[in-house]
Amino acid sequence: MESRLHPRIGQHLYDYSLFPGMKSTELEYRAKLVELFYSKDHAIPKKFLLQAKNDPDSPHPYASYLMIRNLSARLFNKDYEPVTRLWLGIDYKDISASSMKLFERTPAST
Repeated sequence: MESRLHPRIGQHLYDYSLFPGMKSTELEYRAKLVELFYSKDHAIPKKFLLQAKNDPDSPHPYASYLMIRNLSARLFNKDYEPVTRLWLGIDYKDISASSMKLFERTPAST
């Protein structure tokens, strides 16, 4: 039986080992982008849309908010697109590619 780490967990382990002082929101943001990159369909972005909250005191929801905000700028040319139906209209390959571009721009990637 093959055992593989979930991409998001693998990214957490990698980041913890190389960047022990990284803030929780940044860890979550990077991991969620990796999860989007490796996902095959719209279920993951839909989940992150539902979780997103503009609250810096809550790392998980805030990382989802930042990710949706930054992807919205790239994919919709808008500050923030909260409408799930519109996200479902975007080819998932474009979401995946944009998430990798955002990941490459995170401070730990530079």
